[in-house]
Amino acid sequence: MAEDVGIVISLKDGVSPVLKSIAGNVKSFDKDMENLEESVEGYSKAQQKLVKDSAELKSSLIQADVKVKEATKSYKKLKDEASRGAMDEAIKEQQELKQKLADVNVQLQTNVSGYKAMNKAALDSAVSARKAENQSGVLGSSLGKRFAASGIFNMLAGSVSGAANQFFSSALGVPEADFLSQTIGGAISGAAAGAVAGPLGALAGAGFGMFSGAISGGTQIESAKDDAFKSYYNNLYDEAAQRQAASLESGSATAAQREKDKISFATLFGDQGTADSYLSDLVDMANYTPFYYDDLTAMSKTLATYGYGADSILPVLTTIGDAGAALGQSTADMTTVAQALGRMKSSGKTTLEYLNILNDRGIGAVGMLADKYGVDQGTMYSMISRGDVEGGRAVDIILEALEGKYAGSMEEMSQTFPGLTSTLEGLEQELANAMGKGYNDTRTSGLSDQIAAYGGELGNALIDLNGRIGEHKASMDNLSDQYQREALSAVLLGQETSLYDDKTSQRLQEMGERYAELKERSDAGDEAAVNEMAELKGQAESLATAAYESSDQYSAMIDAQQDSVAATRELTAAFGGWSNSYRLQQEKSKGRASTFGPYTGDPEDYDFSEARYRAKAYGMHRVPYNNYAALLHEGERVLTAREARELDRRSGGVSVQVTGNSFSVRSDGDLDEIGEAIAYAIERKLYAGVS
Repeated sequence: MAEDVGIVISLKDGVSPVLKSIAGNVKSFDKDMENLEESVEGYSKAQQKLVKDSAELKSSLIQADVKVKEATKSYKKLKDEASRGAMDEAIKEQQELKQKLADVNVQLQTNVSGYKAMNKAALDSAVSARKAENQSGVLGSSLGKRFAASGIFNMLAGSVSGAANQFFSSALGVPEADFLSQTIGGAISGAAAGAVAGPLGALAGAGFGMFSGAISGGTQIESAKDDAFKSYYNNLYDEAAQRQAASLESGSATAAQREKDKISFATLFGDQGTADSYLSDLVDMANYTPFYYDDLTAMSKTLATYGYGADSILPVLTTIGDAGAALGQSTADMTTVAQALGRMKSSGKTTLEYLNILNDRGIGAVGMLADKYGVDQGTMYSMISRGDVEGGRAVDIILEALEGKYAGSMEEMSQTFPGLTSTLEGLEQELANAMGKGYNDTRTSGLSDQIAAYGGELGNALIDLNGRIGEHKASMDNLSDQYQREALSAVLLGQETSLYDDKTSQRLQEMGERYAELKERSDAGDEAAVNEMAELKGQAESLATAAYESSDQYSAMIDAQQDSVAATRELTAAFGGWSNSYRLQQEKSKGRASTFGPYTGDPEDYDFSEARYRAKAYGMHRVPYNNYAALLHEGERVLTAREARELDRRSGGVSVQVTGNSFSVRSDGDLDEIGEAIAYAIERKLYAGVS
């Protein structure tokens, strides 16, 4: 984190006068250069620190902005005190960072102003010194050399570069700021290096320095672009893989649930075919209504349980859905309505308990019944209390009234934003279900094989082995505990040991005697003795661990692990699986240079036309790079590299006639070229069908 830095840079009053008299006093000039060099060095260090602090604060501020966005998003979703506190804390941190960054920028501006004044004074002094030099001739041509040798120009170059970087970073951003600051800094450094050769040398040096700085800055820009390119396409690849993995996971779960639904509805309807047909209709309804498939299956099970058949459930669901959409009911409300209607139908009774459930959700059931029976609501309440209204009849009346009043509301609702969102989510669920079903169907056979293996001889063998492994692990833990127990017992209680050799046992005995002495001192009130007692306990525990890890049993375990590591390494090398990981890593590490070839980066270049990709009617000697694009023609073949090699080995009947009796082979390289030319000619004849 940036600290408060206050830098005050000023020139001593005597600097310019000393420089003006430089022609008469070389030592004074050198001293003045030292003073000026120290001032510039102080400015440069302070400037570098402030620039670094500014960069760190900007990076922290970016992270704080992200944190604020996430916290705000979480609060809008949860609306609780915890999320509100997290949001407030993130905003507070963001504001603090902004203030610190503003303070650092003020200090940077102060330093830049101080630097400008110092730079002007230095240049004025240099001009005065040059005039004095020309008048006196005392220093001759050494003045420029002294300036260059002093290193002040290099420090000035660094300071100017830092100041320019700060300004351009704010104005243009990074890395364009680096390009300009390095170009400027390079020009100053080059001028300093060339100053030893006089004004022309300084001018030439400035040119070369500017060119060098431009190259360096340009390289950074290209590097930044390449990093952005790699990050961008890697993110695209990773996000696509993550989406597919998430879709497969959710789709597999959905497909598994639907498999259970088939069994459940086959039981409810008494027929698997009826269940399959009904669930298919349910999927269609879920895709084009505000309902989700899971909600529809839940309500369907409720209605089926209360006596509705497969042919009557969907119409009831449609009526309840239309009413719910018009009245703004939630899915839970509509499920409760379905339950109330189902209970009235199955029980044959119309009660105020059931009707109040409907009334509470905006459905005036009592009024609907009163209208149908031609009585007022007071009379209807009396009829309901006496049990004069049969449950099934009441349900039919209520559904008929709901249909007449709210029919088509679901379709209208489906065209709103929430409805379209629900429909899209339903369709996306179907897409995921297709992937999940394909996975589950194929994976089922593998799971069956796995179950058969683990339930048979392999499973029995693994049970036996795992039991032995567990016993061995427990015995090693017991041995470790025994080493600890015996060591502590020997020191704290003075007991004999059975695991330790004579030398170690003697050491433990001596520690035990010392512990006994310390215990007596502690009992007498010597608090300092407790410190050493604790140290002896720690020494005993460390000794026990070292002894255990030096035991034959532990060494045998390490030997086995060492052999396993070596065997794993050899197997890895033999099978080459690691190379697949390497190839993928390498592919993901490639930048824009890997795309050079058929494309220039302009989308219009992705034109797979004959004008751009020439046909290879007689084949190619070698595909020059991956993803090479070429037009193919009817009757041609495309071979893999392995198939091409097999064809080369099997091919026969090609006659190669060498004529002439005078050949000049100048080197082994000529032999290779001749061989390649002959091989290429053979391949062309083979691919062209010439024997």
